[in-house]
Amino acid sequence: AKRLPNVLASLAVQTQAPAEVIVVLDGSTDRSDAVLEGIRLPCPLHIHRQENQGRAAARNAGARLAKGNVLL
Repeated sequence: AKRLPNVLASLAVQTQAPAEVIVVLDGSTDRSDAVLEGIRLPCPLHIHRQENQGRAAARNAGARLAKGNVLL
């Protein structure tokens, strides 16, 4: 939760804005939901919640949800 505002703010100032941002909350218990609700980006922000399954499962979930090119 502490890093999310800075990470997402850096996306907003890129030369080429992303088409979408997908955040996978993999069993998160650190108020990430509350932080994300206050974030506004120049592109759609998709939040996916799942039980803790580990990094690989979180990346795969994000890739499945992506509508454009996937950058990992």
